[in-house]
Amino acid sequence: MVEETGWSRKHLISQFREHIGLAPKMFARVMRFGSAVDRLRRRDHTSLTELALDCGYYDQAHFDRDFRAFAGTTPTELLTTLGSHGGFSSE
Repeated sequence: MVEETGWSRKHLISQFREHIGLAPKMFARVMRFGSAVDRLRRRDHTSLTELALDCGYYDQAHFDRDFRAFAGTTPTELLTTLGSHGGFSSE
């Protein structure tokens, strides 16, 4: 984006934050997390590790960290909770 705009990195981050409300890196984390949650809901994965990697996480530990930060729980805990309330299970 820096190359495309011709702005400095610092200016780009400032403008992005001003117009979007988040820094680019945080915005990317939120979007990646949203994609992962959507796929969890659709059961579009064979394992949580596969899901994490497919959504752009470096590994499942980073996925779990973001999940806990944004949702206050782990993906496994959420799947268990949803399964016990008529949602879906982690199987």
